[in-house]
Amino acid sequence: IFELTNLSILELIKCKINKISNNIKNLINLEILNLSKNNIRFICIELFELKQLKKLILSFNNIEIIPFDIKNLKKLEILN
Repeated sequence: IFELTNLSILELIKCKINKISNNIKNLINLEILNLSKNNIRFICIELFELKQLKKLILSFNNIEIIPFDIKNLKKLEILN
């Protein structure tokens, strides 16, 4: 999946994901990422390299901290 560099929308809802892969950074054209209803506890710093990301949905996970690096997502319009 991380070789799909032209992918703009990725929705992995209720997939029992517990970690965001560091390879997420390869999805350079990703605009919408929905990882809701999983078991994610931490957000990898590589996620903040997605410069085209406009919508980030992480609701219904177990995230403890949102890293300060979220400020690097300059196009982010929606965080849920």
